[in-house]
Amino acid sequence: MGWLDRYKQQPKDQTQLDLFGEGQALTPYHRVDGATVQQELQSEVKQRGGTGKTHAQVNAIVTRNVLDCDPADLYAETGGVPNDRASLPEEAQSALIVGDVAARYQMQRDDAQGHKQILDSANKGAKIARKLFPW
Repeated sequence: MGWLDRYKQQPKDQTQLDLFGEGQALTPYHRVDGATVQQELQSEVKQRGGTGKTHAQVNAIVTRNVLDCDPADLYAETGGVPNDRASLPEEAQSALIVGDVAARYQMQRDDAQGHKQILDSANKGAKIARKLFPW
């Protein structure tokens, strides 16, 4: 099943009603960016019983797996501002977004609950994402 099939099978919200010509007004679009992906990841971690510490560790796991370096080294060696992904080179930002998405979907697939399961799933998802990159 492709994404469009999945989309069509979900309950219709206002966006879909507009898409299928059943709505009255156009729904404003929403651009997804790195901050949005991070918020979605943080929300997923929280819903699954994780804490702020869990989320920070998930970020570190994604960075280590996807970019093959420690977060502190990443920021120091690129001149980035610690914990501000927008200050990183675009290629690193893009890779981290892919890693975050993979980690979140792996948590859902594994139905991870609690700190340890969340970290294990994030690790598994980030390792899958890592295979996409040439480094």
